[in-house]
Amino acid sequence: HLHPGQTKAWESKARFVDMQSGCVAGETLIDNPFGVSQRIDGLASKGKPIWVWSFNGSKLVPAKATSPFKKGVARLYKLSTESGREMVTTLDHRMLSLQNGHSAWVFVGELLRQLTSQDNDVLVAYGLPQECLPSLRESNLPLTYPLYDKWDRVIKIEYVRTDEYYDMSVPVYGNYLANGLIHHNTHGGKTEFGVDWLKREIDAC
Repeated sequence: HLHPGQTKAWESKARFVDMQSGCVAGETLIDNPFGVSQRIDGLASKGKPIWVWSFNGSKLVPAKATSPFKKGVARLYKLSTESGREMVTTLDHRMLSLQNGHSAWVFVGELLRQLTSQDNDVLVAYGLPQECLPSLRESNLPLTYPLYDKWDRVIKIEYVRTDEYYDMSVPVYGNYLANGLIHHNTHGGKTEFGVDWLKREIDAC
């Protein structure tokens, strides 16, 4: 299990790690429980708290996040997966990945190292498509939705540009769903659960 404040060896070995500086590009689509996905830069301009989907150790659950905010300028890298998902982040942004048979928060920079060193398949966790998720417009809180024990294979991580990047905090769960993938927030928040993946099969829709 990966507990709050705990890092695995593959995280600590990443030379570019800065625990407080990683996050995502402005075009990142934040998936929310209202059935829509919105760009994080647009949400930041509104300056209001938002709702997100968070992973609680076994399910996607609605969670309240702080207002996203512009964090700075950094080199940005695009992560592409076999299924066609794409995500632009800093190298010190963490995503949920399968490592030695266990799920763990791993820096994108370390995923790049694994990919270029031709280790085993580099896998990241994904949530259900937005159209398959229930909507808060149709249900009352609390609302949950179980996840697949499924992983998407990373096929490429490449530098794309130097640009502004954004962050936010998701209290309690410390993570959110964006571009269909599961991300750790780097600003505040905490993860109050172990992230060994729930072993079950469900139908997608």
